[in-house]
Amino acid sequence: MDQTGNINNFLGKDVLVFKQSDAGEAMLRCIQNAPIEDSFVNIIKALPLSGLTNRYAYALYRIAKCTGVQSIVELGVRESVSSFSFLTAMEQGKLISFDPVLNTIFFPQYNMSEQMKSRWTYHSLLDYEGYEKYGEEIKDFDMLFIDTDPHDFVQASGQLKQWWINNLKPGGFILMDDTSPNHQEETFANKENRTSNLDSKFGTLAAALNFIEEFDDKIDYAFSVENKLSDGILLIKLKEDN
Repeated sequence: MDQTGNINNFLGKDVLVFKQSDAGEAMLRCIQNAPIEDSFVNIIKALPLSGLTNRYAYALYRIAKCTGVQSIVELGVRESVSSFSFLTAMEQGKLISFDPVLNTIFFPQYNMSEQMKSRWTYHSLLDYEGYEKYGEEIKDFDMLFIDTDPHDFVQASGQLKQWWINNLKPGGFILMDDTSPNHQEETFANKENRTSNLDSKFGTLAAALNFIEEFDDKIDYAFSVENKLSDGILLIKLKEDN
């Protein structure tokens, strides 16, 4: 389905609710209000990051805390902002990451503890390469995080229907970065409304909206936060009886 009209209507809004439920409303309130440990805030503030990236790190931290996940498969690491946020929030949880390039800004500078290192497994592989190699042994994890280049419609659609999503546990979470309406190619028709980082390579929101519509009966709730002042982070909660 062409999502152009929907995406254009979302411009300028910070929170977008795509499928509502009582549990979803409670989760959204938690993510908006959950406290963040001072030690985590101090590390983020000390790094040469933009204010938008700071908000991104805080949002991922809150999402991991509020969902209570203890195992995450991460597709896309980059500078390890998301990796560090997840590992800090989970405390005892495990993170398995796939990315052919790792440019850490956190771990060497802040001497990641041995306990945190023991909970993080990094594979220098593309997401589908990782699935081909490890898909038979990495299963029933709590959350799938998708943040891979080039963020286009075809790639995002594939990741929502193939590979690692098949190994997500029943009732698990899908988390996607770069879903802000301001990033989507559909908004080129509304150039006067764009606020930041509009780039034609982004088609993640359109792919996600199609997924939510197609699998509506399998989804408990779906919403996106940080759409106005950051890059847009979409959380989808699957029903346990899929």
